[in-house]
Amino acid sequence: MDDGVLQELEKMARAQLQEQHAPGEVEALLRILREDFWLTSKIALPARSKDYQSALARVRVGEPVQYVVGSAHFFGHDFKVDPSVLIPRPETEELVQLVIESSTAYSAPVILDVGTGSGCIAISLAKQLPQAVVEGLDVSEEALKIARLNNIQMGTAVNFTQCDFLDDRSWMEFDEYDIIVSNPPYILKSESHLMNTLDHEPHLALFVDSKIGVEQFYKKLALFAETHLLPGGQLFLEINQYSAPEIKDCLAQHGFHTELFQDMQGNDRMLKCCIAKEDYR
Repeated sequence: MDDGVLQELEKMARAQLQEQHAPGEVEALLRILREDFWLTSKIALPARSKDYQSALARVRVGEPVQYVVGSAHFFGHDFKVDPSVLIPRPETEELVQLVIESSTAYSAPVILDVGTGSGCIAISLAKQLPQAVVEGLDVSEEALKIARLNNIQMGTAVNFTQCDFLDDRSWMEFDEYDIIVSNPPYILKSESHLMNTLDHEPHLALFVDSKIGVEQFYKKLALFAETHLLPGGQLFLEINQYSAPEIKDCLAQHGFHTELFQDMQGNDRMLKCCIAKEDYR
């Protein structure tokens, strides 16, 4: 009986979702709804059916399915998410992988994640590099509540701190690091109309007013790294593909040697930056 009800629900859901989603996306959404609101549900059939239809209604109006189910898959683990944090993207997994591959120069790297959000970068690094000491900071206390819950759930020991990074008076609280990593807000508000699914996500973590605003954040990161990177340290950044030349120039002006990496779509997405040991003041 349960299977028959599910088949009817999925038939209805497929018809509704195909108006807005490609066939592959529809099947992916159905799989998530099936697993989270049907197969793992312990409640009776009528209530389970109601929950499924309520979740479907939220997805139909554009709410990200990750918020509907309360989790997002990232680097092999399911992270708790809600509208206070950005949903982790596959491109950011590539940033984490780049950091891991570049960390072999350190026996026990000290790492800082600036703008940590759900903590997915910091926690993934802590799990993959158990010898590392990892910190994460964010301006949003609501985001940090989610990061700390994920920290407990994943069994990691990341230290999370609330801090307005753009206020450089707060920088005195922080130590020196082998690695600084950041996925800062970099989508221009003028580009937001191309990304309707972002309506439900925290705009503070996504958008800046202009290219000048993008560059200002990276300039802050460069200034911070100048004084908080240990000799031989590295700075890793996720960037707006359309601002790559300006961001590279900004880092170069602060003495950084940069290496640009493309994401899985072939877009300029990541910068690896370092200051030669002889250039440190």
